[in-house]
Amino acid sequence: MNMPDLFSFQSPVKIESGRRALENIPIELARSESRKPLVLCGSQRDETAEQFAAAFGDSGVPIVLYEGIPADPDFMTLRELWGLYRDRGCDAIIALGGGTTADAAKALNIAVSGRPEDLEQAAGGSPAAARLRPFFYCPTTPGDGRETSCFARFGKRDFSSTSLMPNLAVIDPRLLREGAPGALTAAMVEALATAVEARLAPAPNPLSGLYADVVIRLLAENAAAAKKRAAALAPAANALCLSGIVLSNAVRGPASRLAAALSAETPIPEASALAILLPHAAAFLAKRHPAAAADLLLPLAGADAFTGTPAGERAARMAPQLRSLIRNLAGAADAPPSSLEAAAVPKEALPATARLAASGASGWSEAEGLEILSLAWTGTP
Repeated sequence: MNMPDLFSFQSPVKIESGRRALENIPIELARSESRKPLVLCGSQRDETAEQFAAAFGDSGVPIVLYEGIPADPDFMTLRELWGLYRDRGCDAIIALGGGTTADAAKALNIAVSGRPEDLEQAAGGSPAAARLRPFFYCPTTPGDGRETSCFARFGKRDFSSTSLMPNLAVIDPRLLREGAPGALTAAMVEALATAVEARLAPAPNPLSGLYADVVIRLLAENAAAAKKRAAALAPAANALCLSGIVLSNAVRGPASRLAAALSAETPIPEASALAILLPHAAAFLAKRHPAAAADLLLPLAGADAFTGTPAGERAARMAPQLRSLIRNLAGAADAPPSSLEAAAVPKEALPATARLAASGASGWSEAEGLEILSLAWTGTP
C-alpha cells in the first residue's frame, strides 16, 4: 500500500472481546471514573439483561437498567431517559444492543452532557462543545456496523462526530443472538462492503486499510462457520465493530450509495441490493485502482491462493472471489439473487437510482453509476 502525502485517522474505541469480557466492565468504568451507569436495553424478551447484570457480581457497581427502547424512539423517550439519568445520579451510558438502542444511547449522551435541547442544535454537525460522558457498547444481535462509528440517527435527525464513537465495545459470546431471519447475513455483507470500498477508495487511508483487511479476513476465514450461523456470531460481531471504525475514517463507495438509492427508489431491501451490487462495484473500482484490487485478493482468498495467483491476474480474480465469499456468508437460505432483474428490480428505475446516488461528493458520475447498475441488473460478471 502506497503511503499518501496526508491522511487522518481517529478512533477512541477500545475493544474487549471474548468469554467473560463482560466482567471487565466494572474495571473499565473505574478507569473512566464512573460509578453508576445507565444501561439501555432493547425490547427483546430473553435473559440478556439478567446475564449482563450477573456479570457485575460482587463488584459493588450499581447499575440503572432501562428495558424496552422502542424501535423508533422520539424526543419524549429522550426526555424520559434524561430524567432517569439525572435523578438516579448516573455518570455513564451503556448500550446493551445495537441499532436503535445504540443510536438512542448516542443521542442521550449529547443530552446528558449538556441539555436535551442540545440535540436539535447538534443534528448534522458537532454534537457538543463539552466532552461527552463515558459510553460503552455491548452487542447482542447483529447491528449494521454504525454502532462503533461516528454516526447516529435519532428520529429524523442525523449526527456525525468522532465524540459519538463508544469508548469501549464489549463483545461477549454469552450475549450474542442471531436476531431476525437474515439479519446476520445483512450485517456481514454490510461490514464486508465497508471494508472493500475503503480498500478501493481513490485516496486510501493506510490505517483504515489495515482495519479493513482484518474485517475481510475475519469474514473470509469464518465463512464456513457462517453456514452454522451461531458459530459466526462472535467473528461477525468483531468484524462489525471494526467496520464501524473503518466507516468513520472512509468515504462511502458506489456499492453502498447505489444500494441506499435503489432501496429508496424500489422495494428491494438495502442489504439485498448491496449483496448483488458489491462485486460489480468492486470490479468497476478495480479498473481505476488495479494495484489495490490485486492486494485485496490476499485478505479475500488467503495467502496460499494469493501467492498461487500470478501477479498480473490478481486484480481480475478479486471480484469473482468477492462474489463467492458473499454466497458463502449468506448460505443457501439467504443467498442473494444472481442479478437485480432476478430480484424483481424494474429496469426503468435504474437511471433515477444512478442520479440519486451520484448527487453530492460521490466521486463518480451518474453514467458510471448507471454502468454498475446495468451490469448488476443483468448479472454480467
